[in-house]
Amino acid sequence: PKSFMDANGDGIGDLRGVTEKLDYIHELGANVVWLNPIYKNSGVDGGYDISDYALVDPKFGSKESPAAKSNGGAVSEATAMADYESLLSAAHSRGMKVIMDLVLNHTSTANNWFVSSANLDDEYRGFYQWGNHETDEGHINQDNYWYPYGDHAYSYYAKFGSGMPELNYSYSATREAVICLLYTSPSPRDR
Repeated sequence: PKSFMDANGDGIGDLRGVTEKLDYIHELGANVVWLNPIYKNSGVDGGYDISDYALVDPKFGSKESPAAKSNGGAVSEATAMADYESLLSAAHSRGMKVIMDLVLNHTSTANNWFVSSANLDDEYRGFYQWGNHETDEGHINQDNYWYPYGDHAYSYYAKFGSGMPELNYSYSATREAVICLLYTSPSPRDR
């Protein structure tokens, strides 16, 4: 959406812009629209650094949408979600589907799971891969995609850059949490 159609002239494509172009897309013969990640993110890597899987990032909302207009022209997480719901409804009314690009191999360092893991929360500690760069500096270093966390002796594994730590799927609670979010995040699964 970010580079497709800007419905409100702020220089960033938005969900309302995609909705406004659905007839054009349908006339091209497409029956599916595939969206890059629109989840709340830290803005590090084009939306692939998801900080909250349950929210639509406000940058994809439009101040011209009915939801934002009823909010005094202000775009919020709630109005962006309403824009997403409107896009789904409009696509489905044309017999079209919406596919979401859902990033499940890493999150943002701002993701609540990572923050909890870094704070040694027992429930989340295993969600990410951690290592001690003081005792294993031969392996746990930035050349091998390990990044130090704060002033601590431990580092986290992040193959796609320091802002996107990799989830640890060897830990069963991580797998369970991801399965749970598939049923609760903005996804076509429940649409």
